[in-house]
Amino acid sequence: MKFLLFSLEKAILNPYTVNITNREVYHMWCPNCKNEYRAGITVCPDCNIELVEELSKESNDDYVSILKTYDADLKDRVVKYLASENIDVSVEEKETDEDTLEALQREFIEQYAGNPENMPQASEVAHTSYELFVHKSKKYEAVKEVRAIIKVETEKKLTEIMEKLPADPDLHQKEEKAPAKTFVKAKDRSNDYASAGTTFLTFGILLLSFIILNIAGVIKYFTALYSQIVIVVMSVAFIVLGILQLIKSRKIAEGIQDEETQEEKIKAFLKNSFTKETLDAMREEGDTDELLFLKQNDALLDALKTEFATVDESELSEIADEYLNGIYE
Repeated sequence: MKFLLFSLEKAILNPYTVNITNREVYHMWCPNCKNEYRAGITVCPDCNIELVEELSKESNDDYVSILKTYDADLKDRVVKYLASENIDVSVEEKETDEDTLEALQREFIEQYAGNPENMPQASEVAHTSYELFVHKSKKYEAVKEVRAIIKVETEKKLTEIMEKLPADPDLHQKEEKAPAKTFVKAKDRSNDYASAGTTFLTFGILLLSFIILNIAGVIKYFTALYSQIVIVVMSVAFIVLGILQLIKSRKIAEGIQDEETQEEKIKAFLKNSFTKETLDAMREEGDTDELLFLKQNDALLDALKTEFATVDESELSEIADEYLNGIYE
């Protein structure tokens, strides 16, 4: 599965060095203050000088690449999403040369050796390459968002490929036995139960007080005996449910200290085993930041599963993600 995911990621992202020629302009630039403006604006309101489509080479040094891809749809989705996050993007594109297409087609032949009828043609899916740039001040924020988008796109394409493969009963059984789950810390779970318990208990007590005042004749809203009995039962049910939720919260809270101690041990192991230099050394020629992140995450998770075999994999995955994001922020 990891090989298939890795291969698919290589197919989505550009694994080769891209020489850029033409730029697709999403913004206009002020050559004086270097501010960006939406297409259609022609004069900088601050400097009162005419905008240009491209800055000088020196100005472009302030911009960094965050994604190389052959997928035009992916490129458009990334640009649109980053724009919604107030991150301006410029896109450079060029036609893929014959040598690169031949090399990519050889990769496809290897990847689809067992399923040649579904093998794509490099000349069709990679005829144009796209490289996305953002200002270096927005690099880490943009890369984080792109990683999330790439992960979703990769899982989507992987699912499409898996649906085309012959059914594997054993694989289906394994998936049923080990469904993916999201890790929630004991402290958060305890707080959730405590909040729900307090809400149920408060509502039950208020409802019971209200019906007692009705029965005592202080207020006369529910006078029928049947209605009073139903409300009493509901009040008691809410109170009991609230108490059970609070008991559950307390039981979970007893494990918070152990979980935090275990988390500190895992983080200490990662700090000693995977320094920034060690992680950077995993980069191979042609790897993008997104592909490198996936490789690093797999390496961390494999090491953690070996060292902490009894710990839930979802917890290990959460800690590995936090560690990687902390290293590169």
